[in-house]
Amino acid sequence: MSRINILICTIISVFSCSYHVSVAQNDSSARVKFIEPDNGFHLETFVECSQAQVLVTKDTLWTGDVFLMKNFTDQLLQICSTNSVLPASSIWGYRRNGKYYRSATPFGNIHVFAERIVKGELSLYYCRALPSDYDELRVIAKDPNHPDYHNTMIDESAFSGRYKNDYYYFISPASDSSQMIPVTNKNIDSVAEKYLKNSPTAYNDALNFDQKKKAKIAGRVLLPVGLASYTISLLNLAGPGMVIINLTNPFFYIGVISLGVYAYLRITYKERYLHPNDMIRIISNYNNSH
Repeated sequence: MSRINILICTIISVFSCSYHVSVAQNDSSARVKFIEPDNGFHLETFVECSQAQVLVTKDTLWTGDVFLMKNFTDQLLQICSTNSVLPASSIWGYRRNGKYYRSATPFGNIHVFAERIVKGELSLYYCRALPSDYDELRVIAKDPNHPDYHNTMIDESAFSGRYKNDYYYFISPASDSSQMIPVTNKNIDSVAEKYLKNSPTAYNDALNFDQKKKAKIAGRVLLPVGLASYTISLLNLAGPGMVIINLTNPFFYIGVISLGVYAYLRITYKERYLHPNDMIRIISNYNNSH
């Protein structure tokens, strides 16, 4: 992270947006274009707005023209023609252009809007991951009701293109739609154990993407067996001293084979990254079995 600047702007949380929402609503225009009120937010002079149904809570709906500000660690819906915003961390989600988006937290202080791509017993949501390499412009709210709120605007670096195929995934059970459970290569084994076990097809498919599976086998079994076997083979029980290569001891071959397989797995092992089609297939198979 090469630079950090501080910018104090009028970023307000949803709890202090009620007045601004009421005056910004414009049901007669489904799509408008206007000069942005604060060019500190975007590089573009113009931004495009479209009408959305914003779920402030699961049961509280507001309709108006907004545009999505993706380049923030807490993504924002800016209400058009105002400086008022609705952070992902403070609202349930929104509907726009026939698509449904939920606010979700993949980790830490990152809050995003994820699109629903599978609906069922388990619903699946996804969005592009934020780049790991970026300069940042830190934005602090002028909100007297929430003085601790702050956000970070991401100025993507020239290297962020390599993250364009990285995604955040979330599953949400119909029994408790308030849950947005992150799914990654690192936790897919535990997610499968907890949520997919009743569908063998989905469960086994998910475990194929467990990036720790081969590493566990190699690290917990092959490596200690190989080292222990080779150490035993060093002991020359028929004579004094140790023999580095003891071809008469079966433990030598066990050690060599175990260490050889371990080295092969470590060298040839490649992670299988989860892509949207993979997640759609896994969750759809689960839903089809229920």
